[in-house]
Amino acid sequence: MQNNTILRILIASAIYLLCFGHISADQEPIKVESIDAENVSTDELGDLKLSGNVYIKTNYLEFWSQKATYNNENQSFILEGEVKVLSKNLSIDTNELMANLSSQTFFLSKTSFTLLDRTFGKADKFSVLASGNVELLNTSFNNCSKDAPFWEISAKKITLLKDEQNVVIRDISLKIGKVPVFYFPYLRAAIGKERLSGFLTPSIRQGKDGLDLSLPYYFNIATNQDLTITPRYIEERGNGLGLSYRYLGNMNEGEISLFGLAKDRKYKQETGKKSSRWRGSWSQSSNFDNKIFSEIKYEDASDEFYFRDVNDDLIGNTRKDYLQRNVNIWWKTPKIKLGLSLKESQSLNPFSLEDYKSVPLISLSAFKKRNDLLFIFSSNYGVFEQERINSLSQRPERIKRAFFQPELRYKKNFNSSDFSFSLGSEETIYRVDNKKIERSTPWLEIEYKVYLEKDINESYSLLTPIVKYINIKSNAHKKNPQIDTRQRSQSFQNLYKRNWFSGEDLVSDRNRVILGFEHFVSSKRSVYNNYFSLGRAFLKEKDQPLSTSGVINHSALVGEFKSFLNDRTWLTGMLDWNSTESQLNSGFINIAHESDTGFNLNIRSSYRKSVSPSYLVPWADHFEPVKNIEFSSQWPVFENLTVFAKLKKDLEKSSSSDILYGFQYSNCCLKAGLMKRKWKEQDYFSWQVNYSDPFSALSNGYDPIKERDNIYIFLEFKQMGRLGKEISDVISSTLLE
Repeated sequence: MQNNTILRILIASAIYLLCFGHISADQEPIKVESIDAENVSTDELGDLKLSGNVYIKTNYLEFWSQKATYNNENQSFILEGEVKVLSKNLSIDTNELMANLSSQTFFLSKTSFTLLDRTFGKADKFSVLASGNVELLNTSFNNCSKDAPFWEISAKKITLLKDEQNVVIRDISLKIGKVPVFYFPYLRAAIGKERLSGFLTPSIRQGKDGLDLSLPYYFNIATNQDLTITPRYIEERGNGLGLSYRYLGNMNEGEISLFGLAKDRKYKQETGKKSSRWRGSWSQSSNFDNKIFSEIKYEDASDEFYFRDVNDDLIGNTRKDYLQRNVNIWWKTPKIKLGLSLKESQSLNPFSLEDYKSVPLISLSAFKKRNDLLFIFSSNYGVFEQERINSLSQRPERIKRAFFQPELRYKKNFNSSDFSFSLGSEETIYRVDNKKIERSTPWLEIEYKVYLEKDINESYSLLTPIVKYINIKSNAHKKNPQIDTRQRSQSFQNLYKRNWFSGEDLVSDRNRVILGFEHFVSSKRSVYNNYFSLGRAFLKEKDQPLSTSGVINHSALVGEFKSFLNDRTWLTGMLDWNSTESQLNSGFINIAHESDTGFNLNIRSSYRKSVSPSYLVPWADHFEPVKNIEFSSQWPVFENLTVFAKLKKDLEKSSSSDILYGFQYSNCCLKAGLMKRKWKEQDYFSWQVNYSDPFSALSNGYDPIKERDNIYIFLEFKQMGRLGKEISDVISSTLLE
């Protein structure tokens, strides 16, 4: 559940530990173990009168004062004059303390305290009652300084209700220096694991649309249901309202989320459209007796530019490109799985081709194992439709596809090797415009792995040679419709796959032998370990292969490595080398370092000779190579000052696609920084000014890449929430991730 940061400080720092919440109900109650003072006497009632460096030690706490009165019968005492209370994490100073250990009650006045050496507070009166309730009057807290805090939270009265496990706070306010910036007359919230309806932490941000303010209110409907309603104000756009409903049952759990803007002023200026804007989503997973399962994922929006305009990203590091609408239902036993799927994805990028939606897709799988033999039967039948048709796609509007694949596997494990044998056949039938297209692809696979271990005093190594033979015969004479097929990225693992394409529409119909090895070595005395793999497929036929290399008799040489030099520095990389033409098809290398001082460095370079085929990417420059280098670093130059930078450069075009740099100042209670960013991104909107559709714009030379240039300010009061962006988020990179 969502936590309130302000309340977390008040409750955790002040109430729970101050009222000795570290002593649980199952632990032994507080008892006096020893008493010491310079002067000790007894009054007429039999109470001890102590003075001069009074010291009382209990099994949990230690007390100091100048004067004390102690009653041994009810284990009570009164401390006066420079009273100090110490525990492992807490230090309290007060003028007067009254305690009754029999009833576990405490009363303090004019109290100041220090918690964990970083939270400071004071209260006029602090009481722990016999009922377990706690009251604090005229109390304040901060995480800056005991004497001159930069910010401070204060409350007129705080009451902790032990039986109800919640806290009531009256007249809460936040001050920056001496200036009040926030006030609320009444708050009530749950503590511990309990939940209670009430306001959650407000969100205040300064983004590309000016001030962005939201104030969520949480409804605890039941133990398995809750609702959050969030009014939101965006300075340049208008007022909106959000809703999030979560539920949990014996058989299902899910969440419904909605947000809407009544009138978007900025959108009206850009498009001339005067209408409400909204987005919504529903996700649910169900389990019926561990036999029938279902998943629902539905997303929708008022327009394809909604997520460009109204999102939670301040600096443009994220972008939503698709809306998913999927329903999956399946029945599962140890030997049979029957499923029904309805899938649709709406592209929010006007320059990409729409995927087909399935209406529906029915799948059936069966498994049968006996000793080392495994029989698998996979099948599916689907109807696929495409709503938006354009001249570039050249794909039919409606396709029916039936797929069947029987498979027999045999696997035998030996002491230092594995042998596997499998054979099967892919049978695919398409119906397009009343035409029938059939493809039959029988195949056979044989694989043998050898494990060569070497275990010595200081290191362990494992060398695994792998040889695999794949025989494929396909009778496909026509170009099959392409529904959900993509070319796999080149990697060592994908090299050994029977099909170098995902999906069921294209087949790598080349007989081949794949030779390769994996090598792993690790040190027993340090964190050093190294992984390296290298492999190549030798194609037996002389027809043009379906590989990224374009080589006739063998594939490219594929290698990968991962090396951890120590617990702070590591390297990763991959290469796809065309030895026939002595050139690199694709590859990347990444070097990363993180230190205890906060310094980190990431350098990554990636290269690809050519990108995906034109039927997947409709860009005019899709045949151009990719050659990028990316650098990011965070460097604490002084104790309180950190500088950071990120650079991404297109070496092929000799231009930078993303540059940002800035600094952050941090002290005990405040973080503040300034960042300059200049980058390039796709403009989904401007083509509408001169063109009727996005693909006409592309074919006429329209360039959707636009330059952006902004300055950002971010501000954080520590443990109180954030205005702006974390440095770790600012310099993060999808490439590095």
